[in-house]
Amino acid sequence: MSAPDSRFLVMDLPPEVLLMVFNYASQPREIEEGELENEASEAMVYHAQHVAETTASTLPFVCRRWLDVAAMEPAYWKNLDINIDGPSFIPTVIETFFIASRDSPIAVTIAPPLGSLCSLTASQEHARWQFIMNHMSPHLGRLTRLCITTYYRSTTVLISRFLDGATLCLDELKLTSRRTDDTSPLQITSLNLASSRLNELYVDAGSFVDLMDANIQWPSDEPSELNLKRYRPTSPALALSPARLMAALQKFEQGRSWYQLAIDDVQFDPHDPPPDDIALREVSHIELVDLDGPFMPMICEAARRSSRLDSNMETMSILEQLLSRVVDISSLGAGI
Repeated sequence: MSAPDSRFLVMDLPPEVLLMVFNYASQPREIEEGELENEASEAMVYHAQHVAETTASTLPFVCRRWLDVAAMEPAYWKNLDINIDGPSFIPTVIETFFIASRDSPIAVTIAPPLGSLCSLTASQEHARWQFIMNHMSPHLGRLTRLCITTYYRSTTVLISRFLDGATLCLDELKLTSRRTDDTSPLQITSLNLASSRLNELYVDAGSFVDLMDANIQWPSDEPSELNLKRYRPTSPALALSPARLMAALQKFEQGRSWYQLAIDDVQFDPHDPPPDDIALREVSHIELVDLDGPFMPMICEAARRSSRLDSNMETMSILEQLLSRVVDISSLGAGI
């Protein structure tokens, strides 16, 4: 006699029993006492916890019945991590996430698959994000992390409408895009981040300028990492103004004791330089990668006036060498 199909046995379990199975499967593996004496014990504990959390967050994606059973336990709905155009984009899971998590803190990470080519049109991505934000917007106050990467910046502009006027308590905020198909300003006039512990902020360089033009209540004097990401409009005539970015950075400094700055993959307008006497006095660390236009010597000169960089002679020496090289290259270009 053939053995019964285990799939049907699992599917026939009452919801309460299946939930007990879920609870058991999503518990971290117990670390033996001998293993804790190992130098790698901390990594083992972290790995066990990560596996347990991953198991819990993937259960609802198996089938509709497992989704309904998992919805009985709020602990399975702490993190929503999906690809906007991958197999994990399941509208019923997204809708259930914000309901089943009850009043618990939640973290949301949504992005295209890493390294993949764009498989959605702008209108298709807009429609998916419209659906997501319709369900997310009533729960913005519960977010502890909001990490969004879109294919199109026009989608970022659409998302910004739902964030306007919100009060957020975040540890991390990411709002970046892979393609600058739209240079329209973000539709945010005010945003309250005063209760956030915003250690990391990732935003495309153009959207950062928009945020600094809005009425943003930032956390008071929190050390932070400011990462300004890709902003390359399809037309060079729409490139980012260096003067506007430098003014935005100066405004960002207000009330901060120090911060780290990284600017990556940005095209600048060569016809709109900032004033010569501009200074970034609180920046403690700078990374500049793949910048087009006359921005490099401007920010190097502004950072040389930083009270935080003055104490690091090695950093200042490197900065001065970089500035010298940039100026020399610029002079060569002008003479050609």
